Amino acid sequence: MTHAQIELGFKLAIYGWLPFCFLVFIYLLYCVYKKIAQKRWILEATLADKNKIALATLWYSLPAIVTLVIMVIPAIYFNHLVKQEDYCLTIIKVNKINTIENPFLQDRCSSFDLPELIERTKPN
Repeated sequence: MTHAQIELGFKLAIYGWLPFCFLVFIYLLYCVYKKIAQKRWILEATLADKNKIALATLWYSLPAIVTLVIMVIPAIYFNHLVKQEDYCLTIIKVNKINTIENPFLQDRCSSFDLPELIERTKPN
């Protein structure tokens, strides 16, 4: 992957996908709120029943929470790629690697465009 692809994916995930995920999450919680509000025993709840209401709300909210966690995975993945690319740049700078045939570099950074990484670490 090139730097431009990683940067584009990261920005799309953070500024496009993540707000959409939170909107879906809020909508699902609104549906849970409507479902909880329709329960008759909640309207007649006493102070002792508050734990029961909290548990019911958590139980009905679990699908929304699981959906949010699953939908956020692309943003987490692209964040990992950005950090991994920075790590590879640091490896190249510290070890002063000039060729792509380095086995350590091949092992750690083979999913990135190695000539581009080496070019980016050279001083201008």
